[in-house]
Amino acid sequence: MDPKDSELKKALKDGPPGQRGFDENLKRRIEERLDEPRVRRRPWRIWAGAAGAACALAAGLLFAGAYGLVERLSPKAESSAMPAAADPAQPAEAETGPRTALLVGTRTDRPAPSGQKGQTSSVYRSFLLAPEGGRLEMIASGKGILMPYKMEFWRIDGETAANGSTMLGAVRVASNGKTPLVRSSAVRSQGNPAFSEKLLFAGNRYVAIAQTPPGGREMLWVKELPQLAAPRRSASAEPLQEPHVTLRSLLGESAQPLVRSLDAAPPGGGHDTVGESWTLERRQGNWTAMLASYDGSGPNGYRLKDVPADLPDALVSYDTLSTPWAEVSGLQPAATDAFTSPNLDMAVVVTPRSLVVHPMHRGELIASPLLTVPLAENETVVMAHWALDPYIDQWKRQAKAQLSP
Repeated sequence: MDPKDSELKKALKDGPPGQRGFDENLKRRIEERLDEPRVRRRPWRIWAGAAGAACALAAGLLFAGAYGLVERLSPKAESSAMPAAADPAQPAEAETGPRTALLVGTRTDRPAPSGQKGQTSSVYRSFLLAPEGGRLEMIASGKGILMPYKMEFWRIDGETAANGSTMLGAVRVASNGKTPLVRSSAVRSQGNPAFSEKLLFAGNRYVAIAQTPPGGREMLWVKELPQLAAPRRSASAEPLQEPHVTLRSLLGESAQPLVRSLDAAPPGGGHDTVGESWTLERRQGNWTAMLASYDGSGPNGYRLKDVPADLPDALVSYDTLSTPWAEVSGLQPAATDAFTSPNLDMAVVVTPRSLVVHPMHRGELIASPLLTVPLAENETVVMAHWALDPYIDQWKRQAKAQLSP
């Protein structure tokens, strides 16, 4: 047999080419054999050789075609061609339950008993909502405000002095849960403090309070948390001697022209240029900074003016309502406030007498609630902090240790 015939036959015998059908080398070699002159070959051998080559070629092409068909119809090929949206793992992931914890602090205002003189008193409580066994549960609830500050927790509560005034105190809590709520230095240094105070906002570093001297007018201050444990100014001191945080110290130099444009009068008179007296209010899912102008108007002798500025993370670490307010009010017509989690797995809707937690799917509210927490009359939310993994278990341990009815 001619050596080229042997090579051709071997090439056809080895199975289908890497490319389905003829490749260029095989085609060229066949054409070369066809162009060569016939020499010393008997007719039956020519026919047999051509027939054998044709049969081998047909078998190779048939095998290649069948291999390609099997490859296209195999389960592996079919599954790899599926679009990602059809992956059943995605809906399963959306139904794994809540993946976020929420630490809530509230204030309940109580008017003075009938027939008795005195100011409105306030009581505080905190509760932690967190995943437990695949469900959202109330992990712990107790008196006072349990506030995360940096890498630890502090506890805030009202402390009643000998003269009946209620001053806010703050203490760092121990991780073992054995820290009692002792009277802070703010009260220890002033047996009969000249002010009564209530908490308006508790963030991750700062707090906002209302401070009222007996028979005097209310003043608003934002403080860094340790300032709440420090002594207050004396009753005879100027208001601006009270330890506090200005808007300029938080917003930078850009706050000065902004504050000037609001034309506000600080406590003690004059023209405010740095944002001395201010607070934060909730408005349909967001904290809003409000500058106080002490111009003698309003029931407390001041007016609040909106501060049109983005608040830094140091003041409000996560304050994004990820669903339109119209959707919130459509689901809960009595809604006064709402919070949505960073994981977009749940939304907390506040009404006058309850706090309703709704699941979320792809950013949309689901009507069936996960949990409902009753609220007392005149109970408002002053703190809301989210926790994600890996901090949820740590917060659960702290809440169980620090919060007691």
